[in-house]
Amino acid sequence: MNRKSLAQWFGVLSLALFGLLGCYQAGRLGGLGIFRGTLRGEVQRADMRYRSLMIETADREKISFYHTDRTRVSYRGSPYPVGDIEPGDYLEVETRDSDRENPTADVITVVRKGRR
Repeated sequence: MNRKSLAQWFGVLSLALFGLLGCYQAGRLGGLGIFRGTLRGEVQRADMRYRSLMIETADREKISFYHTDRTRVSYRGSPYPVGDIEPGDYLEVETRDSDRENPTADVITVVRKGRR
């Protein structure tokens, strides 16, 4: 492979990588793509009827996500009822790919209970 074709190959690879990272951020910010990752923030709203929670992250971004019967919830290393999560609690949430606008939680860890 000569230098010119090698440089072109790296250019295409770089564009693809930046494109994938951009899709990841779009999904996180506006539900415009697929999201997979870890979220951390304070619970702003807990809607058990629709199985959704909204948290506010450290950078003041509000993110909603769903939970299912298969979502594992824990507090202090023990299983914890998702219905006991309330505004003010601080969560760490591992999400999985979702075809919905909002991500779906696989694991929710209550890091600390709120003071509300």
